[in-house]
Amino acid sequence: MAALQRLTTAAAILATALSVSATSITFQNTGKDQICYKVEFSSGTLPTQPGVTCDSSPGLMVNAGQKLTINPSPDFNGAITAITNGIKGGRYEINFEAVPGSTWYDVDFQLGMSDGTLGPTSHQPLTNGQTSLSGEQDCLAKANAAWPSTTNKADLLAYPDYLKQGQDGKLTYVYMDENAPQVVIDFFQIQADFTAYIDAGSVAGVTPTDSGVVKAADELSWDVDTDAMEIIAY
Repeated sequence: MAALQRLTTAAAILATALSVSATSITFQNTGKDQICYKVEFSSGTLPTQPGVTCDSSPGLMVNAGQKLTINPSPDFNGAITAITNGIKGGRYEINFEAVPGSTWYDVDFQLGMSDGTLGPTSHQPLTNGQTSLSGEQDCLAKANAAWPSTTNKADLLAYPDYLKQGQDGKLTYVYMDENAPQVVIDFFQIQADFTAYIDAGSVAGVTPTDSGVVKAADELSWDVDTDAMEIIAY
């Protein structure tokens, strides 16, 4: 009986270890709208929902208030795009393949913008101590924080598909996609300092740091030593 008990305990410990170490992505929709997450693969596999397509690609439907955890293969490398009411939002790029036990990731607003973040489920910091949360919880608030000191407002407001201002002088709408002009790209990436790619890859503009020293936009791709990631929509 004791031997059986030890075997059962060992099996339970092994099952717990496997469940903890399993590659996972948790989707948490804290917003008020249903979100269709479009899944694109570079490598590996990720279980999508039967019959669900988002922008003609396989995907996952996450209702308002829902939390969903899936287990992609350990070599999954791909992108997951939030689509709400037919409008493309943030693109969450996750690479479990590069280094076992580590994840490379970033949030890309180049093709669409929405309130959402990507980071480790544990909320642990990066190895350099920096916060590991990529993306923006409130894009409009982040843009409005930079708006009072923005000197080219008229140039930006000439593109109402991307920025609109209310009678009180505050921004009421912000968006981003591949057709945005450079002045809009620069505002989001440099002036508002969004924690996401606004332009493609390392050829994007530069992003100011707290010290005033600029850094290349490719520093917006991070890695963390866990294979459990979380996408939160706000």
